[in-house]
Amino acid sequence: MKTNHEIQEMKGFWEGEECEYCSGAINERRVELYRHKGSKRMLFENVPAGVCKSCGARYYSANVLKMLDRLTHKSEGTRKTVQIPILHFS
Repeated sequence: MKTNHEIQEMKGFWEGEECEYCSGAINERRVELYRHKGSKRMLFENVPAGVCKSCGARYYSANVLKMLDRLTHKSEGTRKTVQIPILHFS
């Protein structure tokens, strides 16, 4: 499995790729990604992703998804925890 450093070094990974929805150009960006597992909710920051310049669709490499899955199952990488109010829409 690739390390964070190796993933950061994947410059040009999305170069020449087109969006499957609108055929727009895909650029590498760092994004926030929300995931949940059971009752746990997690926010990942600084995630490398391919983002369509036209429609904003996001793409993640297999290595990034594997790392996210690994981090989801352990709490070592947790930097901070925040409380979020839950409101009922009625």
